[in-house]
Amino acid sequence: IQGYKSQDSLFLRFPVLVGSSELRLEIYKRLSKMGISMMYSGTIETINEPDLFSEKNFPCLRANKVAERLLTLPTHDYVNDDDIKSIVSIILETISGFKRRDGQN
Repeated sequence: IQGYKSQDSLFLRFPVLVGSSELRLEIYKRLSKMGISMMYSGTIETINEPDLFSEKNFPCLRANKVAERLLTLPTHDYVNDDDIKSIVSIILETISGFKRRDGQN
């Protein structure tokens, strides 16, 4: 497999904020056919690890709203130009489908 080699990538995953949690889930569903999966299902407070926090009474409402809409896309060396084009195409097609479904232009 020919990987994309770049010293310029600053991200482990590339963050993209989309319009809704439903759109995010649909994009991940379509990207899963390329082997791309959801890395983070929520904020750190939602991790089911009893010893991680001594106090669980700190809701992160704004962080949760962002996490519900956040895509994180792979940037590792094996993501090549064709993969990037496919990822962008899938995201744009999914957004377009959501706009048509919701009656937006």
